[in-house]
Amino acid sequence: MKNIFKIGSFLLATVLLLWGCKKDELKAVYNGGKAPVLSASAATVNMAAIDSTKNVLTLSWTDPAYSFSTGRSTLDVTHTIEIDRAGNNFADAQTISSSNMLQESQTGVFVQTFTGQELNKIMLDLELQPEQPHNLEVRVSSSLYVGSTKLTSNIIPLTVTPYSTKPQPKYPVPDNLYIVGGATPGGWGNPVPTPAQQFTQIDENTFGIIINLTAGEKYLFLPVNGSWDAKYAVADNTKPEAKTEADFTVNSGQDIPAPDVTGTYKIIVDFITGKYTVTPFNMSAVPANLFIVGDATAGGWGNPVPVPSQRFTKVNNYTFEITLPLIGGKEYLLLPTNGSWDHKYAVQNNSTPESKLGGPFIADSGSNIKAPDESGTYKIEVSFLTNTYKLTKM
Repeated sequence: MKNIFKIGSFLLATVLLLWGCKKDELKAVYNGGKAPVLSASAATVNMAAIDSTKNVLTLSWTDPAYSFSTGRSTLDVTHTIEIDRAGNNFADAQTISSSNMLQESQTGVFVQTFTGQELNKIMLDLELQPEQPHNLEVRVSSSLYVGSTKLTSNIIPLTVTPYSTKPQPKYPVPDNLYIVGGATPGGWGNPVPTPAQQFTQIDENTFGIIINLTAGEKYLFLPVNGSWDAKYAVADNTKPEAKTEADFTVNSGQDIPAPDVTGTYKIIVDFITGKYTVTPFNMSAVPANLFIVGDATAGGWGNPVPVPSQRFTKVNNYTFEITLPLIGGKEYLLLPTNGSWDHKYAVQNNSTPESKLGGPFIADSGSNIKAPDESGTYKIEVSFLTNTYKLTKM
């Protein structure tokens, strides 16, 4: 009898508890909120690199004022700012979300301030070209912990000009670069022999060449082959560093002195720093020939490979090129000697997608190079100046 009483008391307490919860549910009815009203501190923002740490834009929006029948909501509110190209319907929007946006106590509005660096990153992430104005659209949405509570603001237009984050060159970068002078095989004859005395452009701001230099002689860099109208020299060629590394000058200065020992050197000319460097180079690192082997090629893994179809053409002292069909998804290696597996050029890691289109190579170790996913005809360029390869679909 006592057990039955205990069970009955438990059931009664449970019913009362559930009834109490039901009553609370009925009391706390969601009343919704108000769509935030968005405004910006400026309609046009023209930025430069100097503005990176400055506040360039402030977005403000009104409190969505979520409430329940029991009163003002105390739940966390998540605010999401969306910025996208005008007319794109926010399909590729860059978003900034937080439940801790700053709310000004006096006005009750929420604010989000952007420095030049922060806003510029958003522009570049949208793949917008620097130094050009772009029309954007901005909106903000607020929500509680469920999606059905989302309230979206009005859309405001912005015109923003981002700045480039690339390093700015010290001097304008020429389209080409050549070396001329008594220290070179071509002497002071101008125009100089090409491609032997034409630099390779490594990137947007840097040129490189591997060349024999004669000790005790001098040379210059020329942007235009066959012309003396412009040149790159050194301010003072009596300083010892002028033979190995120094600042170069534009259309002034003195001829650059060659190193003290005749030999093969790698010369790098950097227009970002305005410097040139000259370092000894061992030509044994550059093979006399280059071949391609692998199941990505028509010849498969058979070695020796068919020639001339799988033999590279040597363009200059350190560059090889070939154009041939490659089978997508297959692999290959580069060989300095046809018919031999003693030496090879491969990649450190072939699991990276970008390695299929180019990158650094290594000698006598590593993994097979993977061909691009799509079968087709490709030009392969191999540079022993930078120890890199590059594929271009033809």
